[in-house]
Amino acid sequence: MLQTQQSEMAEVQKMREAQRRRLLRANQTKRTPSWTSRDAPSSGKKTFEMQTESYLEELVDKTIDFEADGQADNIDNRPPSPLFCPAQIGKNAVTQVERGELFDFDAECEPVLEVLVGRTLQLAMMEVLEEEELAALARHQAEFMKQREFELVEVQKIVAAEKRKQDEIFRRTNQQAARREQDLSMMRKVASRCFASLFLSSQKKRELATLLDAGVFQDHTQQTAESSFVPKLFDTVAQKVEELQNDRTVLTDVMQSTVSRCMEPHTAAVDKERARITMLEDAIRKVRKERMEEDRFRKEEVVRIAKEQDDMKLWEQTQPPPPEFAQIVSCDAAEGTATLGDGRVAYVDPDEMELLQTQLAVDGQTTMGRVVASESTAEEAYISVTDFRPAEEEEVAAAAAAAAAQ
Repeated sequence: MLQTQQSEMAEVQKMREAQRRRLLRANQTKRTPSWTSRDAPSSGKKTFEMQTESYLEELVDKTIDFEADGQADNIDNRPPSPLFCPAQIGKNAVTQVERGELFDFDAECEPVLEVLVGRTLQLAMMEVLEEEELAALARHQAEFMKQREFELVEVQKIVAAEKRKQDEIFRRTNQQAARREQDLSMMRKVASRCFASLFLSSQKKRELATLLDAGVFQDHTQQTAESSFVPKLFDTVAQKVEELQNDRTVLTDVMQSTVSRCMEPHTAAVDKERARITMLEDAIRKVRKERMEEDRFRKEEVVRIAKEQDDMKLWEQTQPPPPEFAQIVSCDAAEGTATLGDGRVAYVDPDEMELLQTQLAVDGQTTMGRVVASESTAEEAYISVTDFRPAEEEEVAAAAAAAAAQ
């Protein structure tokens, strides 16, 4: 404070000295008169200007010009105003302050440094936690995308299998329909051929009888024979007819027995064909029933997929639980296991076993690891440990408290 006052007084003194020198230079400067003593008018005379040049001036295209300059005195119109210095009121007082009385650097700066260092460490810890959180989110996103791709592949496989099944059913149905149409066409051809053969076998006799009745083959000899010979012949024929009737009766019995024996294979074939047609119709009804069941199953599958999609969206909205870290007490490289602080035994990846042994060999260091539970059934459930790192002070204290509680 004393040094500041002294510097201000020295500055004021310098300004006053500079102003005094400027005033002295201004007073010493004299103005030069516009005329000399030689040109001074005598007493009682007047001085005035008179033109001594030619009255007429020559007009030229280019005006004659010339340059002239003059040196003016460096004198202001008025001197600068002096610096205002107020009159002193009262008496000056001075206080002597020793070094260290007003400000102790160590005592004053230590709280500030503590705040700065604490805030820096807090921000660094927040950044580290944010990076861990971003890494956890990235891992969760990668696992979710992997699971989603796996489910999409499974759904595509199921859809492809259903499509192949539907195509096979459609193809089999078309084959059965074509086969049935071919069998019906074959039966119609066989029936038509049998009817045609039966109809044409007696066609010749019917035509000849029709021609005879129409008198086409009429003969006089025949008429004579019919009038004289035929009556006798009729008597003979009647006798023969009776004999033939008896023979026909015997022949009819024999033919019936023969025809019945011949018709048995045909009847068996017809029964077999009817049974085959009945079985085919039953198969068609069964296929229709299976198609109805498949349509119902497809609708239920669509509802199930929609429900699973809703569950998946709900699962996507939920946050994964924080990873579990546990203290690692010892490890067994032969069996590939590690013993945790709470007594559990967890499996260790063979590639990470050497890193775990190295960290456990450090004296005075507590090793922590992330516990991962398996996704298998309850009978085969196991845990594994990974992401080994040195434990922090809070984790060491928490592990000691848990061990004391047990």
